[in-house]
Amino acid sequence: MNKWNECDRCKRSTTTTIGSWFNTQMICEQCQILEHEHPLIEQAKKKEREACLNGDYNYSGIGLPKDLEEISRIAEDIGVPLRKRFEKPLTKEEEKDMVSFLSQYKNNR
Repeated sequence: MNKWNECDRCKRSTTTTIGSWFNTQMICEQCQILEHEHPLIEQAKKKEREACLNGDYNYSGIGLPKDLEEISRIAEDIGVPLRKRFEKPLTKEEEKDMVSFLSQYKNNR
């Protein structure tokens, strides 16, 4: 198995990965679902958004919570079912920040 078909967090085989909000890992769908259910997810998103708006496009995250690392590693073994992620829509403030960030990014290219 190579880097591109393995989850950085749980080490399981995968065909799709996405960047973590907590750190720089590329994670599978199951780990992403678990991440979005973690109580610190909103804090992680807020900090990353702030970093990007301040020009830090290489922000490494707030760090992976130990409990999330452990549950991601054993989720399959303890029978955590694969669920589809439900994301609530952006708030007006988040939408405004995202538009501002994208405008700044486009202007700085």
